Amino acid sequence: MELLAALLGDGTFAVEVVGVSSCQPELEEICAERFQAGEEQEVLAVLIPEEANPYSPEAVRVQIQRQTVGYLARADARAFRACLERAVLDVSRYRCRAKIQRSENPREGKRGQWGVWLDLCLPSAAPALGHDVERLALGLERFTAD
Repeated sequence: MELLAALLGDGTFAVEVVGVSSCQPELEEICAERFQAGEEQEVLAVLIPEEANPYSPEAVRVQIQRQTVGYLARADARAFRACLERAVLDVSRYRCRAKIQRSENPREGKRGQWGVWLDLCLPSAAPALGHDVERLALGLERFTAD
């Protein structure tokens, strides 16, 4: 068993994962043709800060079912890491709810791309959502990471 922090969101799924365009095969495998365009699926995501990332030491990778599906946007990654600095946790992975949805593209008669949104309360998104959030809502839970 590994100790992970469970991040509690507000149900808005307001944090969009970036870089998903290069992870479409992984998202296709995760969703395995289980639902049609426009439908959405809730899953668990794991956020992993990557200090050694060659593009940004602030990067935060997003995984679903052990597959990378994108990253937090730079501003979201900074806000996430700032919250983690205020919390005293001895964990390196964080779990939250995620929503996967395939967009519709009726003009081209093709399937749209998959998108991923996270249910996180980040300070950077709080004013836009009408929230007064100073830090992430954190809970600790023991479970085996998928």
